[in-house]
Amino acid sequence: MMIFSMACEHLIRNNYEEWSLVRCSEGLGLFLELVIALREVHFAIEVNGEPFYVPEQAESTEPEPTESNSGEMVSTITDADIAAAVGASPSRAGSFLPPPDAEPVLVELEDVKDLEIQEAETVTEEEEDCIQLPSALFPHRLKDIKPWQYVFGVSLASLSKNPYHSRYALIDPLLALPNIVDDCVAILRENPDTPRLFRATVLSIRLNQLREIVETEGSVPKDLDPQCAGALLLDFLKNLPDSIVTDDKYDAFVAAGQLRDEDASVRNITCLVNDLPVHCQIVLKRVINLMNFLQQPEHCEQNGVDVVTASSVLAPVIAFKKDSGSGLPSERTRARTHSQYQDVRYAAVGAQVVERMIEHYATIFHDVRVQVVDALERLEAKKEALRMVSHQMKLQPQMNFLSDRQQLNEISRLFRDHLEGGDITSTANNAVTAQSAESSKSETATDLETETQPNTTTNLELDLRRPTAATPPTSATSSGGSSPTTSEITEQELVSIWEQFGFNRPTILGNFEKGGVLMLRAILYWLKNDPDALSLLKMRALPSELPSYDAGLVASSICESLVKLLKLFLSPKHPEIDIVTMSLEPFWELFDEDMYFSKLFMFMFQVYDQLWSELDPKAASFTRVITETEGIMNELLKKAPITVHDLRMEWEEIRTRRLDEGEEVLEMQAELVEDEAFRIAELADQSLLSPPLRYSKKKPSFDYNPDDYKSKLMESSSILEIEHIAYIDHALPITSQLCRWYRIYSVEANGSSLETLLILAKKQSPTLLVVKDAGGNVFGGFASDEWHHAFHYYGTGESFLFSFANPSAAGGFVKYQWSRKNSYFMLCSDESLIMGGGGNFGLFLVSTVELLTVRDED
Repeated sequence: MMIFSMACEHLIRNNYEEWSLVRCSEGLGLFLELVIALREVHFAIEVNGEPFYVPEQAESTEPEPTESNSGEMVSTITDADIAAAVGASPSRAGSFLPPPDAEPVLVELEDVKDLEIQEAETVTEEEEDCIQLPSALFPHRLKDIKPWQYVFGVSLASLSKNPYHSRYALIDPLLALPNIVDDCVAILRENPDTPRLFRATVLSIRLNQLREIVETEGSVPKDLDPQCAGALLLDFLKNLPDSIVTDDKYDAFVAAGQLRDEDASVRNITCLVNDLPVHCQIVLKRVINLMNFLQQPEHCEQNGVDVVTASSVLAPVIAFKKDSGSGLPSERTRARTHSQYQDVRYAAVGAQVVERMIEHYATIFHDVRVQVVDALERLEAKKEALRMVSHQMKLQPQMNFLSDRQQLNEISRLFRDHLEGGDITSTANNAVTAQSAESSKSETATDLETETQPNTTTNLELDLRRPTAATPPTSATSSGGSSPTTSEITEQELVSIWEQFGFNRPTILGNFEKGGVLMLRAILYWLKNDPDALSLLKMRALPSELPSYDAGLVASSICESLVKLLKLFLSPKHPEIDIVTMSLEPFWELFDEDMYFSKLFMFMFQVYDQLWSELDPKAASFTRVITETEGIMNELLKKAPITVHDLRMEWEEIRTRRLDEGEEVLEMQAELVEDEAFRIAELADQSLLSPPLRYSKKKPSFDYNPDDYKSKLMESSSILEIEHIAYIDHALPITSQLCRWYRIYSVEANGSSLETLLILAKKQSPTLLVVKDAGGNVFGGFASDEWHHAFHYYGTGESFLFSFANPSAAGGFVKYQWSRKNSYFMLCSDESLIMGGGGNFGLFLVSTVELLTVRDED
């Protein structure tokens, strides 16, 4: 019994194909009246794969059929016939017929679809064709779903490279299984005893809902029942534009499955599987493995999935051949619509080869399984190595660990040899050569061991305690030098040696309190691979005209910064690394390079030193340089480098541009100096001379009316007077001169916490920073942007500094505007608030500030 109502329209349209629905209200009315008229009649309709037709009766009393304009034979139907059929009056019967000049309503299936869908678009991506099917083919598809979110009707090659639909797309091709396949298989393996798997009916409306969820969320619902998971998996495979066994190998697979010699059949299928593309291999392996698992006797009795059932279910969706009769993608897709007839045909042809794959899964997919297992092992090893980075930074080196002691001894030896004028380059080369001695001839290996024997002897110099079994005492004498023995050197002398290279802690191990073992290994790698490292550290550690810095502090800060920039820092809240999320980072491929962290450490330390050397000795600031270095590294890592060498090349280009811009600025300043000198020579009144070029001031003739500025401040200020307000307002950009000033922070009201200042200044721009020192001098700056924490400078050229400490200027006011030499406008860290830069800070504040914001008068 079928009940028809308009409330069922949504259900009907989601469970039947578009071409099978009545398309006009007149036809719907006619159909409903026909059903009502025939409700007392009991009849059965035989359904098959052939189109419906009206059989000719032996004794027909109907009029002769006439040929329509389309060449089809139709019968002439009168108004009386219609009235008799639907139980309506003859006067209403004409309303159910189309106009005489109307086109025939009956059209071919392909023509109907052509009226509703647009041509499929072919997009070339990495030299592979990716067919994007229009949404009309999938009624579930929402309008706001982007093409990169499509799953159904998209090739496996595209899905395996799309990180949205394949979790391991950027990690390893052998693991890049589409999420929909992985999730559905996981659900089915967790519920292998579910009755009637792959045979229970799942409504199209439910499938459409699941399609929408998969494409919008990128994964299958976790609480999906096994019946729907099986139907969704088959629906996905059914809508693939290409067969998993590929068109060019389809005939070979079918022929191999039909061989009577089972061993020969298995060998041929194995060769064909190994010759498939990787993305087809892994999907086919996972699906066949699932069927092999479900058809096991302990599960088959419950789910009813035996080998025959599994092969007949899979064959139509994994072993088919697309119709090559048309070259257009849309026509090829429409021509491959899976009717019951096609499913039966493909099941009959491909069932044998699928059955062989299920029965001989272990043999046929052995090579693929080995490759996948190797890929998983590599992934686990990489994940463990990434996790150990954060652990090594927290792990303190210990003298009772042989590896730590040897590395500390090696660094001490390098320091001492450099102080004594030893050949560090040859020593480093010997160490590198010794590492590759295993692959050399035995004679060469023996020679290298002889050459490196003195190094092994001196590696005991930090072990001041009694020798252990792991480090037996040996003679320190050698034929090549006069290094002091263990008994001749004390720990205090070693500490003194380390201090000469910038490591200033009371103990050697104290230099690694923050960087840990990670810092120890990185420093040793740097000293061995950079011939200038020792000279650089010694130069920066000694008092001289050049500014010095604490190498231990810099090294530990660089290690901490790198761990955070690479997102390898682990915490109790996030104790593990999400390898899938990590693979989406632009620097993901850096982790494949050998000794990547040590190389990054060496590169970042060199960048830090280059930035440090650009500073004026009086303006040297660790906080400023390390912050700028972090900003540079962060920007470089966003450029998707593959190796550390790529970072070096990118930095060299940036540094070259910076130097070129600096030279241009110097040339412009030289020209300005010449013009200034020429103007000075012409001026007779020295009182009108401008201050130095790096700042400017308002003209002495500036006059103001105090009454005009009394209402400028919305609240009273303990620093600013009317004269101050007038001169500052006159120096503001024209867009800010019509605004009133509102105090948002002061030391008296809010305390001297920089964090409080930043909270109150949030979403406030532009702002005035006004300071009054102990000597009564008033100075400050105009900040164009909102104050916030950042690794690099920000702001615009509207920013400027000012001071009221110049007695030769009108009102004592001097405006220090943008010199155009650099873009160092505003910078804020956890410790300080900075304006200006490039040799000296224009303004450096920690506390005792008053902040005013410029607001509209309304």
